[in-house]
Parts: sequence; structure tokens; C-alpha cells
Amino acid sequence: MDPFEACLHQQLLSLVQNQALDALQLTPQSASQPLLVAYSGGLDSSVLLHAVVSLWQQGLIDEPIALHFNHGLQAQALDWQKHCQSICQAYKIQFICQQAALSKENKTSEQDARQARYQFFESLIAPDQLLLMAHHQNDQAETLLFRLIRGSGRLGMSGIQPLRRLAAGSLMRPMLHLSKSDIHDYAIKHELSWIEDPSNQSVQYDRNYIRQQLLPLVEQRWHKATKNIAQFSQIAGEQNEILQQAAEQDLAMVASGERKLSYPKLIKLSAARQKNLLHYWVNQMLGQSPSYAEIMQLLKQLESVALSSNTSNQAIKVKLASGWIRLFKQELYFCLSDPPQALAESIVWRPMNKRIILSKDLALVAHPLDLAVTSADVLHLTVRPPKKDEIVSLRARIGGEKIQPAGQDFRRSLKKLFQDLAIPHWDREWLPIVYYNDQIVAIPGVVVDQTFFSQQPDAIYFNLESKHYLF
Repeated sequence: MDPFEACLHQQLLSLVQNQALDALQLTPQSASQPLLVAYSGGLDSSVLLHAVVSLWQQGLIDEPIALHFNHGLQAQALDWQKHCQSICQAYKIQFICQQAALSKENKTSEQDARQARYQFFESLIAPDQLLLMAHHQNDQAETLLFRLIRGSGRLGMSGIQPLRRLAAGSLMRPMLHLSKSDIHDYAIKHELSWIEDPSNQSVQYDRNYIRQQLLPLVEQRWHKATKNIAQFSQIAGEQNEILQQAAEQDLAMVASGERKLSYPKLIKLSAARQKNLLHYWVNQMLGQSPSYAEIMQLLKQLESVALSSNTSNQAIKVKLASGWIRLFKQELYFCLSDPPQALAESIVWRPMNKRIILSKDLALVAHPLDLAVTSADVLHLTVRPPKKDEIVSLRARIGGEKIQPAGQDFRRSLKKLFQDLAIPHWDREWLPIVYYNDQIVAIPGVVVDQTFFSQQPDAIYFNLESKHYLF
């Protein structure tokens, strides 16, 4: 077996075994999903496809399928597609191609084409199926330098991952440990033909500038620079795993509820662990991390609160990623967006069997009671339907309102009720109040009045709906 192919074969085995994936069965009798290979026709993907086909011909892996996406960004794009198709015909493997839908009015950008290519891959990959891509050591170094120059955080320093989920399957990059020269030597040895994309030589693109200008200059003085930079990304990835485990442990200790952290417990952690936890916490909820500046702004305000004699009433509102951090009663809340706007005027709700829109991102629905499906936390918020002579209206809180919560023997002010229920102050003003004529019936999701409470079959409960705000 060619040493390059043996290395690739071992890399495939290692990746599969380490991740306990069953999608790639390394036997000729395998009945697994076919192995997918992203094939652009360039040097790197040409070498990857040839090596994979060779492994298949030796009976070591299942028959591969080549996937080609025609970006249409170059005049020669159709010729490149035909080249790839002819190579696959010679290999006697399946070739699947898709052309980008180009608009004459809006020229497709390089980023748009890249997204379209991944969408093409995602549309084809089956559950637990593997897609191979030909990124290599030089790509890793370029990516790391590019992210470092742009100010990426520690997660970005882990670089290109050798294995990650892609839609229902997995994306594997088995050549990340190989240099560009290794790949080129293999291509020459096996007399492969490949496509040279002229846009790769243009230094107007940042990555091309790093590839064509910066890295060669660095390697003139430090010959192992590319290898060392790529190795650093592996080290960073391993350290990120350790930091994630630490964040998971800290979150279990500091979390005080869904989307809430205990402020006293958080500030007992070191500043470094606070940063690590906040990055992890927000990323878990949003799938994106806050910036370094946002984290530092929050820590600065938390430090200010710690120095205050009254931490309960300190106002904090700091943007993290696409949400907000706010402080209430010694707890940090993560809000996905700003609270909805309070009602500007009374709204008559007629007919009640239809959703009523309260604001741009808020609606109210009256659901019929179904004891078979209604959860226990809703059963204490059900009310009788209005009588024919009762007008149902929705109003904003103006102050001084009182209610007798269901199951209690006395009336109390909404202000005191909100305090006892630990409703954050930013939610108290916008929550609508449901009236039958001029009597308070309920505050949806919070409380119902004893006078109107009912669990009869015709009872209803009110549900607030919002696409972006959780309360």
C-alpha cells in the first residue's frame, strides 16, 4: 500500500474509532452508507479522492461517491465540472453535481457560494453518513492566522476540526496532519491531473494573502512554522475541552434555574472562571459566544455591584451576543431580547376563540381546558369563560390593582404579589391584565382571581406567545 494511502487509512480508522461512529465499516462486505467525498477538482480534493478510490479498490472501504458543487464564480466553471465528471467515470464511481443558482442582478459572493455548497452537502448526507473534505496542514495554519488577526476568541484558536457533525451526518477531514508538499508529491507520483483556480492567486482575498504572501515569508525564517501553527490549533482544541468541562462543573454549581445564575456564587469564582462560564453559558443557549468586550463590560458592572451596599436594587443590563444579562434579587437572568412593550390602551378581545395581537412580538391565546393534556402548572391558572353580558378586555397595569389569587382567602396588591412571586421588575410593566367588564380576571401565566377560577370542562386558560421573548 502507498504510504500516503496507509496514513489516510489509519487516519480514517482513528477518527471513526475515537468517535465511535458506525457509519464507515472498513470491510469489503460492508452494508453501511456510501462514503461521500467533496470533490472540487483542485489538487487537494483530487488527491483525497484518488486515495479513497484506491482504498476502495483494495477492499478496505466502501465505494465512495464524489460530490461536486459548481459555484459558477469562474468562466471555466462548467469545464471544471466536466473534468470532475470524467475523472469519476474513469474511477467508475458515482458523481453527483449541483450548480449554484446565480442571479444576473445580484452577483453571488464567495461567502454565498460557500454557504450554498454546504447546503448542497447537508441535503445529501444521510444519518450517520460521512463526508470527507481535503483540508490540510497549511489550511489549518492559514485559518488560525486569519482568526488570530481578526481577533478571534479561544474557541476560534482550535482551528479547523478533524471531525464535526454536519446535518444528520458527520464531516471528516482526514488530511489535516498532512502538508501541502506531501499532497503535491502524491499527485506527482500518481500522475494526477487537477484544476488550478486562478482566483487562488489573487491577494485581494485575505486568506490568499496569508497563503501567498505571509506564510511563505514566515517559513523562510522558521521552516516548521506551518506545522507548529497547525499543532497549536490541536493543543488549543484539547485545552478548550478542558475549559468546557470546567464550565460545565461551574454551571452546575452556579445555575439557579433556567436561564439564571446565582450572583453570589458567580462572584466567588475567579475572574478567569467567570469569563469561561459566561462564554459557555451563553453559547449553550444561543449557539454563539459573546465578544470579549461584552464579557469585560459585564464583569465590570458585576464588580461595581459587589462594591455596593445594596446589591438587590442595582440595575444591570449588558448585551451578551444577541441577548441581555440583567440582575434581579441576587440572580443574573439571560433575556433573549428586550421585554415586549406595554399596552398603550385598553383592547377589547372579541371573539375570544382567536389569537389577539398585543404588540409586534406578543400575542395572547385562550385555550380550552383539556384535563387529558393540560399540565399541572396550568391547572391553577384556569378560569371560567365570560358570560354573554361580560366584555373581555386587556389593559396595562397602572398601579394600585388588587387581586385575590386562586386558593387564597384575601386580596392583595399586584405590586406585593409580583414581589412575592419574584417576577423581575422588567416584566411587571408589560404583562397584560385580563378583565371581564371592570373586574380583574387574570394575569396570563402568573395568577388568576379566585372569583373566576374554574376547572369545569368549559374552563379556559390564557397563554402568552412570543417568538423571541421567554418569560
